[in-house]
Amino acid sequence: MFQVGVIGRIVGYDYILAESVLKNGLSCVVFRPHDKNGSGLRDYCTRKSSFSECLGKENIYLFKTPLDLFRQAKKCRLIIDINLGLLSGLRHLFFLRFLPFFPPIINLTTGSDIMELIAQKRALSCLYRFHLKTSSLTWTAPYPHALKNLIRYKIFNAVFLRYPYYLERQELTGRKPGEEIIFFHPSHLDWKVNDPGAHRVSAKGSDRFIRAFIRAVREGLKAKCVILYRGSDRDEAKKIIRAERMEDFFIWKGHLTRDELFQQYADSDVVVDQFDVGGVGMISCEAMSVGKPVLVYLHQDSARLLYGQDLPPILNCSSEDEIYSQIIKCGDRDYIKQKGEECRAWVFRNHDGRTCMDDFLFYYSLITGDTVKDYVSVKPCP
Repeated sequence: MFQVGVIGRIVGYDYILAESVLKNGLSCVVFRPHDKNGSGLRDYCTRKSSFSECLGKENIYLFKTPLDLFRQAKKCRLIIDINLGLLSGLRHLFFLRFLPFFPPIINLTTGSDIMELIAQKRALSCLYRFHLKTSSLTWTAPYPHALKNLIRYKIFNAVFLRYPYYLERQELTGRKPGEEIIFFHPSHLDWKVNDPGAHRVSAKGSDRFIRAFIRAVREGLKAKCVILYRGSDRDEAKKIIRAERMEDFFIWKGHLTRDELFQQYADSDVVVDQFDVGGVGMISCEAMSVGKPVLVYLHQDSARLLYGQDLPPILNCSSEDEIYSQIIKCGDRDYIKQKGEECRAWVFRNHDGRTCMDDFLFYYSLITGDTVKDYVSVKPCP
């Protein structure tokens, strides 16, 4: 029997969260679907990382059928459901989760779920709203529109908690400072051209960054941008660059493995995230945790609900002019280094899995009735 079961596969975050649970003294299992290619273990095996210090293969259960998942999940004291992982795993057996002997559920929401899926007019959205309301807790981040939806749909069990996120044990070895400043844009290319549905309350605002970057380069900034070919408007992005005849300043890359992604962070000077959503998500935390400053838009009043006065030292910008101004500042390598060090220190203060889980442990005890110190079945890692 495990105290905590984690389900929901989003860029390996189930493993990262499970590692933090283990480090805080609770036993934990990650549920992933079994497949012949072994991809259920791929994220775990691919990299010697901070989420494999405690987490072992004995903490990973590859379920073969929805019934298999149900039988194993009901043995846990608590389930953390990330991004509707429980629904996709149980499928036609999903409503068995309402049986009285099934463990209580904490939903850990992503930005797109709580801002867009919740508001759509389709069966899945209705089910999602019902799932949130009938679960023990909704663990979310204070994105501006998420706050509106929590009130609009009367999700009264929501709490804002810091989420543990990936931290390298050591600094990655990256490129030596050169003449050019390397920007890395790993976020989706999306500004609602090809997916303009009414349910879309925000996008990434990637076009504003592309135009601002081109302006900065034309005005003398020695820089290039590595940009991932993903997102609904990726071809629109190429059209903008082609029309401005600036192809030589953009390096396009396709899908990156986790190893390749983190090496690209190391080989870059500045990381680019989003300019519409208003919150700091996984891309930003990944980049900051390895000492890279991030161009991103943060709605500061909303962020204070979670961080108080200790707001992240990001390069905050939203409009094209604001983005341009921040890009120009990045021409100073001393400035980049200083901001990167500040970002890394902030992530350790707020998202280190050893120090940011106190609130989760409180809610675990509140929901299950267990006293955490009586259930330390795994020795915390040093």
